[in-house]
Amino acid sequence: MINSNTEINIFYSYAHKDENYREQLEEHLAIFKRQGLIQGWSDRKITAGDDWKSAIDANIQSADLILLLISSSFIASDYCYSNELTTAMTRHESGDACVIPIFIRPVEFQDAPFARIQGLPKDAKPVSMWEDADLAWKDIASGIKLKVAKIREKKQRPSSIDHMQTIQEALNAHVENLDRLYNSKEQGFLGMQTSFIELDRLTNGLKQGDLFILASRPSMGKTNFSLIIAKAIALSGLPVIIFSTKLQAHDVSKRMLSLAGNINYRNTEFGTMDDSDWPKLTHAIQLLVDTTVLIDDSPTLSIEEIRARCLREKIKFGAVSFVLIDSLQYINLEKNSLTLGRSLKSLARELDTSILLTSQLSRDIETRINKRPFLSDLSKSGDLADDADTVAFLYRDSFYNSDSPEKNITELIVAKNASGPTSTIRLLHDPEKGSFTSFVHP
Repeated sequence: MINSNTEINIFYSYAHKDENYREQLEEHLAIFKRQGLIQGWSDRKITAGDDWKSAIDANIQSADLILLLISSSFIASDYCYSNELTTAMTRHESGDACVIPIFIRPVEFQDAPFARIQGLPKDAKPVSMWEDADLAWKDIASGIKLKVAKIREKKQRPSSIDHMQTIQEALNAHVENLDRLYNSKEQGFLGMQTSFIELDRLTNGLKQGDLFILASRPSMGKTNFSLIIAKAIALSGLPVIIFSTKLQAHDVSKRMLSLAGNINYRNTEFGTMDDSDWPKLTHAIQLLVDTTVLIDDSPTLSIEEIRARCLREKIKFGAVSFVLIDSLQYINLEKNSLTLGRSLKSLARELDTSILLTSQLSRDIETRINKRPFLSDLSKSGDLADDADTVAFLYRDSFYNSDSPEKNITELIVAKNASGPTSTIRLLHDPEKGSFTSFVHP
């Protein structure tokens, strides 16, 4: 649900020669900011050391309202016109954001993409041509206030009649799905298959709108286990996005290549391939080259940046079936945002996707005699356990006990399962290849 006090995010798109106009506009909108109605962003908020392009892309993709400060300098700017305007119009036409042209200096714009959009001030008279500029800004502020009110109303009514469904419609959809599964020659899972058959049987597959948390102490294999799932979903023909805050994109691709080819990772890392590896490598490349796997290796991310980038790719590909976020410890939570679990669960439902988030557990576990994680161990990471549909832990006894009889065995402890019972699944772990294999096969 959208909080009634949700601020509307505004993105200012302007040429730097018009910065004084942008400052004047922000001054006239300051009253709305003080009232908690809006939150504005311009590229002047980029600080030293920031990736300016990523910052601009993230904020224009997450904006509710995009204000174009139109002048000859804006039209002449390649970045404003070709990059920001293109993104703004794409989001406007898809209904994900609203664009308003703000005419500040005279310029011919009738053939521009925004020409058909009603702008401000009235009659498209540029601010510079008003005898009293404050009156022009007042007219602009009034128009923006009306649009902000409409956007807020839309966001605050997600449960309007257009979104409601009768129980008869819901039952019909459920019966149709049951019939499809009954007559299917496939495994009959409601969601996407992970390649781990016991996990799929427990959870009924990974389903759209679900949040899956995978946690452990370091060196248990969270990243590779998650990449195996991502690979399985991608090979089924579905789009996958991987947010890798720990590994660079080329490291992720190398791991996926080794996992797909069942090759020793060190051989691909150092080029020490033997004759038997090359056919496996060629086959793995053929498998992965036709998949839709997008890798974002930004070292830190906010929920809004993740949301914006996922929405951008959803527009491009029509769907995003699976999102892997590796890992929790590198996510920045914005001030006054929803708690992390609620934010990610809401995002999964908004995108109609399955989100898998990895998390590192506290070293407090290692002070216990039994070092297997419990659901309560995740409580130190906030509300994750409450809002997740599935919570699973990886545990390898041989990591702690050199004389353990469970050599190369990893336990997948499913501690929470909204779709059924909890259980512990034993997996065969090959440390040289980084792979996990189920003992139960289809």
